[in-house]
Order: sequence, then structure tokens, then C-alpha cells
Amino acid sequence: MPLAQHRKITQKILTSALQVWNTLGYGFLQEVYENALATELRENSLEVHQRVDLHVRYKQTIVGSYLADLLVENKVLVLVRTHAEQKPNYETLLHNALTSTDLHVGLLLIFSEGTFHHKRLVLQP
Repeated sequence: MPLAQHRKITQKILTSALQVWNTLGYGFLQEVYENALATELRENSLEVHQRVDLHVRYKQTIVGSYLADLLVENKVLVLVRTHAEQKPNYETLLHNALTSTDLHVGLLLIFSEGTFHHKRLVLQP
């Protein structure tokens, strides 16, 4: 699937995340936002897997694993967070998760006090 198709998926994810933000606002635990977003995405006919164990490989050996918050359409990795002050660390986490798997597109969604932030990361195949 071309990366342009991934853009359609990420747009649907962002629209759904804004719906969650507008409905719940700020103050819930990360798990609440993750579950609400998964529900919203499924209602919008997207395939969603929660807490997916992705293997990290070094050469041909599995050297660890990464627990993804959401995997949408088996193509877009989504991290859901609730504190904006950790954003740089979260971006690094998203980048590392993508580079250590076969995935190329990721979204960082931050439901923080006062606003909703997002970051889209694309690694060229």
C-alpha cells in the first residue's frame, strides 16, 4: 500500500481522536483515551488491535519487544499519551518502534491539559 493510503488512515485516526477529545476532555488516564479511541475507530470501520506485541529484531534475531498502544489496519502505529511535557521522549519512542519493525507510519497522540496534540511520523521504506 502506498504511503498516500496511509495518509487516509491517519486522517481518520486524527478525526476520531478529536472526537474523543471533544467528548471526554482532559483528566482521564491514558488507558481511558486508548479504549475510547479504539471504540471510535472501530465505529468508523477501521481494524484496530490494542496492546500489540511487536518484535524488535537485530539482524535476524529477536532481541526484545515493544508493546504498541494501537495498531490500525496493520499499518499505522499509534501511541496514546496524556502528558505533553514528555513529548520529545515520546517522539523518540515512536521513531524507535517504527525503525525496529516493518511499519513505516506512526502517530503520537497527546491528550494533555487544555489541548490535544499530535505528531505524524513517516519513515521511507
